[in-house]
Amino acid sequence: MRSALQPSCLNENSKSKRAPTCRGLNWRSEGWSPVRFLFGIDKRYTAIDTSTPVGKMTFTVLGAVAELERSLIVERTRAGQRNAKLNGKHIGRPRACVNDTEIRSLLDAGNSMSQVAEILGVSAATICRRTQSAEW
Repeated sequence: MRSALQPSCLNENSKSKRAPTCRGLNWRSEGWSPVRFLFGIDKRYTAIDTSTPVGKMTFTVLGAVAELERSLIVERTRAGQRNAKLNGKHIGRPRACVNDTEIRSLLDAGNSMSQVAEILGVSAATICRRTQSAEW
């Protein structure tokens, strides 16, 4: 007999007893929510009634724990970025390596900014930004 948390593809007659995967199970057509699929929690079968004070308190506590976890993740991420900067690592997207003299020669040859960008393999915004900079 199938339990409330078991998908129909994993019944007694099924040969495979593996856990459902995203590829092996179309969880939306099975009526599964992402929370139920990932954690085995089905909101239809939880005993938390949000109309009662205890149910409201339970959800408030769960929300506070989730907020705390998110804050800790952000704090650890920022600490890691700060340590990487102190060790000389570059944080963020790498700068486009484009020579300004090459841009100038292509523009002087009569090419448009978008054509120059395509030739050099960068965006047109990069070419525009470089031409408007003080070094130009």
